[in-house]
Amino acid sequence: MKIYLAARHGRREDMLQMAAMLESHGHHITSRWIRRPAEADDADFSNPRTAECDRIRLGERLAGDDLADIRACECLIAFTEGPNGGPEANRGGRHVELGIAIALGKKVAIVGPRENIFTCLPNVQQYHNLPELRVGNPLMFWTFEGDQPDGRSPAAKEVAP
Repeated sequence: MKIYLAARHGRREDMLQMAAMLESHGHHITSRWIRRPAEADDADFSNPRTAECDRIRLGERLAGDDLADIRACECLIAFTEGPNGGPEANRGGRHVELGIAIALGKKVAIVGPRENIFTCLPNVQQYHNLPELRVGNPLMFWTFEGDQPDGRSPAAKEVAP
């Protein structure tokens, strides 16, 4: 399965480990952001010394890459944060990515708490922690009622293996 990993940028190393685990089970990770050197992207975008026009060009390129990667995935896994996730947890990129995946009809899973009303939609599967997601790799067994030929999935239903 083609999977996009969404998380706060500070969890990049965790996402690299998650990608390795999922790839060892035959999945393909579409999230290029986790493999870019941190200093080459988000750190420059957040740096107040970076000229505004450079930040806009950089942001446009990075957002375009992420959009393409989300379009290419079959499933998005978002790693959510509790209320004490720290200041970086509130920047919002992963929330936008989750919304795009929902709008595109992708299979969506969250690992962690439900952070907003959109994580309560029926096509969003919740796993409370990483071990719960790893057990049996349940994403492989998802089916969707009313799957359409273009791959869009209006409502999720988990099927036992």
